[in-house]
Amino acid sequence: MPKQTRLDDNAAIYQPRKEKSEKEKLRELPWSKKFEYMWEYYKVHALIIVAIVAGFIYTIYEIVTPDPETIFYAAVVDSPFLPDKAEELENEFSNHIQAKELENIYINDSFYFSGNNEYALNMQSVLMTHVHAKEIDVIIAPESQFKQFANAEYFDKLSEQLPTDLYSSLTDKFYICSTEDNQQESAYGIYLTDTEFFKENAHGTEPYVLGIVVNAKHKEITIDFIRFLYQLFP
Repeated sequence: MPKQTRLDDNAAIYQPRKEKSEKEKLRELPWSKKFEYMWEYYKVHALIIVAIVAGFIYTIYEIVTPDPETIFYAAVVDSPFLPDKAEELENEFSNHIQAKELENIYINDSFYFSGNNEYALNMQSVLMTHVHAKEIDVIIAPESQFKQFANAEYFDKLSEQLPTDLYSSLTDKFYICSTEDNQQESAYGIYLTDTEFFKENAHGTEPYVLGIVVNAKHKEITIDFIRFLYQLFP
């Protein structure tokens, strides 16, 4: 029968274990493991700090950076343009008037009224909202749709907006009609069929007409745009 033994009360197995601190663990690791250990232990803290700093920098950037100003907005209804041509026209006109870095030319060709009834009504509502907010300077639309806009008093009389030289040069291009409140016929639109841009980039058979929105804010640049389309400069 094996001899029974009794460990001393001071034996190591009876001593309370002292948990090593993270600093001690790190000190004992070889250099090749230290970075790996630190990343594993502190990565959540680091990511939170990076996110906070990035958010702070972005907020400051948004505060101190001025927003671009739209200096001309043309709305195109049922666009006859080939893909990306509206953006091409934006760039060409912007270069022509030498727009500054934070000055934006916007030709929005996303207004389609020829879809299903619900979609068309939504588009009309969006366009009307922009017009009432004085954001749109000109509307370009097929003749049948333009007639409805003109009848509803969307446009200025061209005789009151165009300079004499431009008005005289375009008399044979005018869209003439009466409106709900004014039965006397006047020029409210300009046919764009003969412009070089429409000849090269538009499709479809219905002529398109441009009208100056009655509450437009950028009428001087609107005149520049009409001159640019027809290449009629003083």
